[in-house]
Amino acid sequence: MWLTLASLALASGPDVPDVDTSTIAIDGRMDEAIWDQGAVVTEFLRYQPNEGGAPPGTTEVRFLQDERTLYIGVRVRDSDLPIRARVSARERINADDQIGIYLDPFQEGGSGYIFYLNAIGIQQDMRVLPGNFNPSWDTVFRSKGTLVGEHGYDLEIAFPFRSLKYSGEDGKQDWSLIITRKIPGEGAKYAFPDIERNVPRVFSQGAAMRLDPPAAGSGLEIRSELALIAQSRRNDEDHMTWDRPSPQTIRPGLDLKYGLTPNIGLGATLNPDFSQVENDETPIDVNQRFAFSFSERRPFFLDGAGFFADRAATLYSRSIVDPLYGVKSTGREGRTSVGVLHALDRAPAASVHQYETPGFTPEDVDGAMASTSVARTALDILEGGHLGVTVADKRVIAQDGLRGAHDSLAAQLYTPIGERWTFAADTLHTLTGRPGEDGLYGHRGGVWLARQAAEGFGTGMFVRSSSPGVRQETGFLTQSGFTDGGGHATWTFEPEGIINTWTPGVSANFRQEDEGDHQRSMSLYADATIAGVYDLDLAFGASDTLESGVQVPGRWVSAGFGGYSTSWLSWDVDGSLSRTIDWSTLGRASRFGSTIEATLRPTAGIRLDNTLRYDRLMPEDGSARQATSMRSRLTWQFTQKLGVRVLGQHVHAGDDAPNLTSSVLFTWLQHPGTAIYVGYAETTRLGAQPQAMNRTVFAKGTLLLRI
Repeated sequence: MWLTLASLALASGPDVPDVDTSTIAIDGRMDEAIWDQGAVVTEFLRYQPNEGGAPPGTTEVRFLQDERTLYIGVRVRDSDLPIRARVSARERINADDQIGIYLDPFQEGGSGYIFYLNAIGIQQDMRVLPGNFNPSWDTVFRSKGTLVGEHGYDLEIAFPFRSLKYSGEDGKQDWSLIITRKIPGEGAKYAFPDIERNVPRVFSQGAAMRLDPPAAGSGLEIRSELALIAQSRRNDEDHMTWDRPSPQTIRPGLDLKYGLTPNIGLGATLNPDFSQVENDETPIDVNQRFAFSFSERRPFFLDGAGFFADRAATLYSRSIVDPLYGVKSTGREGRTSVGVLHALDRAPAASVHQYETPGFTPEDVDGAMASTSVARTALDILEGGHLGVTVADKRVIAQDGLRGAHDSLAAQLYTPIGERWTFAADTLHTLTGRPGEDGLYGHRGGVWLARQAAEGFGTGMFVRSSSPGVRQETGFLTQSGFTDGGGHATWTFEPEGIINTWTPGVSANFRQEDEGDHQRSMSLYADATIAGVYDLDLAFGASDTLESGVQVPGRWVSAGFGGYSTSWLSWDVDGSLSRTIDWSTLGRASRFGSTIEATLRPTAGIRLDNTLRYDRLMPEDGSARQATSMRSRLTWQFTQKLGVRVLGQHVHAGDDAPNLTSSVLFTWLQHPGTAIYVGYAETTRLGAQPQAMNRTVFAKGTLLLRI
């Protein structure tokens, strides 16, 4: 059969000894004699930006374990360039020398964990499931590193087994392992074992690491939080008034997790809160057609989010705006993974749809609550693929009874074909209605085929169709009543000299709506990696849009260039110029947009991120509209645990008065789950007489207990 794939065969990796690790102190100095007993990896080869060649100096990675923890020790010596290692907030280490640990406990090839650490032990982690990268996922582990001169470092890492999900079988297990070393000054990454770029199932290239994890579950985790909030708002032109004490002034919350087995867990949350810690960046778009989506930040919804991710985008967790409570269970057993979630939302939002058609309207949700339930199961098939099914139910409930109900059923097939091809197909069926009305039924389906390539030919193509009745009340944006498709083809060259890779390509896309409107486009583009540290993007194309009987031809050109100039400066500049449709008037317009991003690292603990965005729309018949956004984020990390962040964002859109959002946040972070935050935020309307519109003072503490 053409979908058949050979069984995954992993290279030989370390056999981790189970020893007495009581003498190991995670202090960044591999001076304990027990490290000499560890299984060792020393052979690394470059895979980025080009393949081939060993890293400079020596790289030695050792492995030990006991009944509770996996220990990894790293020694790097005699690097050609000075080691870059800054005291940074957690996750913000992309410009530093790094060690990467990729773990796939189930040897699935398409899922696992990725951990990056800089030379002094600052952490970055993410969860990977087939078709889903979750960089916001966090877990608890310990790490510490120490620089050895300017050209070397020691790094010690301790992963509690209860922080990972794996098979509950007794005895020895083989986990897929990849170790990477990043040298930013070279723009290079090296790996054990020898791997290739752009392989869709990155963990399938790993080596088999043999170890003996405990068979017991991960036990009970209790994450309690308490937020104290005081807000002042401008009620008229002259007065700022502090809100009276309310249930929102003192806001306690609680998250619970219990591991039934090493890979099946239960979770619950009561009154979760996230909004006081980090504000969403204010987006700008002078030709906006649809609403903006925002990333999830609440730990309860982040943990295990990949178990609910499907190609139909059934669950947009921020559609659950203000949950009173939530319960869930996620995990896998054998070849089957399961995720079940239920939450009660005290402040549901109206649904977003492109047409004036039935859904949950502002009148439906006013004064109501919403019950949201989602369940997904996936079965591993064809050596690296899966067959998944998702069901969802949402009910809008008020004192006067049920105001609306929505149910959906989605199914998805995903399978690799060889090393670089992937095939996917999905179907979605929905039923939405109000009491006393006939339910609105809709269906959607599509197929995808793609090939990712490190060198040579790459391609991707898709086609899908949606009936007008499709709704996704547990998702983000409903678009229905159309057939669309498209594809691209590329060829990656690896020329000699300063250009590492050069990838020209062509793409074409179309959307044909049932009511006769359409959008069509075609473009030529090219991407290049230069000297390992610079990226160049060029594109131009043409389009044709028919909307409500108005046809508008378009064209565009865009360019982007950026990279790491020095150890203390990285930057990216892009711009585009186009002829397009003005969605507010359906007339022709010209548009210019540009973004400039720059990050400065003047000292080891200070980081300044700056972003400037400019967007201008010039209709043929009408006045020009423009918007600007200037955002600066200064972080001063005093120690690995203690830091301060100062944020300022100036936004001026259209004829509205410009707004300035400013805030300061002090953070003490022991590890994900145990932290203290103290902050102040203010929004000011600028003009002839600047006026503060609201002020917020808050303190928030979280405590994670593992029992």
